[in-house]
Amino acid sequence: MKCWSMLLTGCALALIIIAPVEAQWGGGRERPSAEEIAKRQQEARAKLFEELRLDEAQIKLVDSLLTVRDERRMEMMEEMRASFGDREAMQDMRKEMGALQADTDENIRAALTEEQLKLFQAIRDKEAEGRVNRRGRRREGGGGDGGSRI
Repeated sequence: MKCWSMLLTGCALALIIIAPVEAQWGGGRERPSAEEIAKRQQEARAKLFEELRLDEAQIKLVDSLLTVRDERRMEMMEEMRASFGDREAMQDMRKEMGALQADTDENIRAALTEEQLKLFQAIRDKEAEGRVNRRGRRREGGGGDGGSRI
């Protein structure tokens, strides 16, 4: 009987230790593959281009801006992973990523008509609201991807 009691106690302790770690890392979900990320990005771009009703020249320009941003973001993510644990470096990198996104948005806005600008701002506002909601769910233990659609 004592053996079962110790075994159950050990299992309970393991659950107490493992559950918060799994919640922190998305409930045990695996990171998406590079192919899956690329697929999601292409789908999000196609949806954006459709919602904004971009012409061919705008599509080429915006697509190239997003491609440059995504490549730089991937480089920055690798740098962040390499500096894991260095809070100052991580904060600097987050600021740089925010500046990169702001610069990309500014360049996109410059290519849009007034009507498209309103639509673009509505999309960005909706994304910001989604990020706030996901952060709240993460604090409550509900997960969330925390990322931008485009």
